[in-house]
Amino acid sequence: MDLVKRSATVYEKLKRRAWYLWIKRVKPALDAGDLVESQLPIYVVIPAVDKDVEVLPHVVDGVRNHVRHPISGIVVVAPQSEAIRSVCQQKGCMLVDETSVLPVTKQDIDYVVDGLDRSGWLFQQFLKWSGDGLGERSHYLVVDADTVFIRPQVFERDGRVFLNCSDEYHRPYFDVYKRLLHESVTFPLSFTSHQMLYDREWLGQLKETIESKNRCAWYQAILKAVDRNQVSAHSEYETYGQYVYSHYHDSVHVQYWFNLSLPRHEVENITQQADITQARTQSFAFFIAMFVCISLCSYFSVGNVGGSGRPPGVLLESRINPNDAPLGSLVRLPGVGISRAGAIIAYREKLQINENDACVFQTPNDLRKVRGIGPKTVKNITDNLRFE
Repeated sequence: MDLVKRSATVYEKLKRRAWYLWIKRVKPALDAGDLVESQLPIYVVIPAVDKDVEVLPHVVDGVRNHVRHPISGIVVVAPQSEAIRSVCQQKGCMLVDETSVLPVTKQDIDYVVDGLDRSGWLFQQFLKWSGDGLGERSHYLVVDADTVFIRPQVFERDGRVFLNCSDEYHRPYFDVYKRLLHESVTFPLSFTSHQMLYDREWLGQLKETIESKNRCAWYQAILKAVDRNQVSAHSEYETYGQYVYSHYHDSVHVQYWFNLSLPRHEVENITQQADITQARTQSFAFFIAMFVCISLCSYFSVGNVGGSGRPPGVLLESRINPNDAPLGSLVRLPGVGISRAGAIIAYREKLQINENDACVFQTPNDLRKVRGIGPKTVKNITDNLRFE
């Protein structure tokens, strides 16, 4: 039985690497020169909170300057905030109170892991899926409030929508999909990539399927299905993307989304950064500093002085792959805090774009190439790492 499991794991890894080779190296070369324009009308939904105010104007500008679709409107879904209201007035966006969108609010969600409150993070996922009630077009584009488009983009071609994939392969996302829909994923890569074009009809069918199989409202089903031991237990983009790929395979294109993470203080240098970044980079994500400081403050209060991860010698419930682990997982590594986790992500994304290699780190010592990580940190985290 162990041999069978190992063989299946090896096959899964090889399949994933083959997909990466195709989607990051071969397909972009074949698609080079494609006309970047679509006649599919859409509206845009951007869930935001106060910590996004610095980046939000650039997010809106990125949508207006680079999304090559007829856009009927941009809707910002946020809590009551004068700062966000001011941005919406300046940028001509519609502001919707987040408490008016769903029967539940952030206060109704109890999702805390090791003292880290992830309720707001999960609530924003619910808001994205509720965007189908905020406009009348057949499709709507959700954009994360820390993500700025820097190149012309389309999300549909020849009647088929794009599903954009990334390197963030996070097993708990696949596991919760199976619990929600009683079926396994069929695509080996991740669809968690900072944005998603939703077909309102497909999304409605996904919600109905979840409710039918779980006998409760779709958001209640997700709350029941998430693993409360995981900092990042569900991805709205992953669940929708995997469902659409499985059930509407002939109506989608799959492509890789080339994103680059940057420190938030670089947000004022977007134009300069875009000029020196490779032409295939499609967006910048300015999510590292402020987002982590706010969301992890309660986590640090339990004794992790200086914003570091768990103390040396503590083993996590499952090993972490630094090649695709999200920020919420990396900060749990012993001695790895905000800045080091962000540095790991920035380093790997830069190499993944420049060298087309999803497996930037192959041994623990490879992490020493990341600024701020030395031999002591590597020694402390080695037992909590896996590489594939």
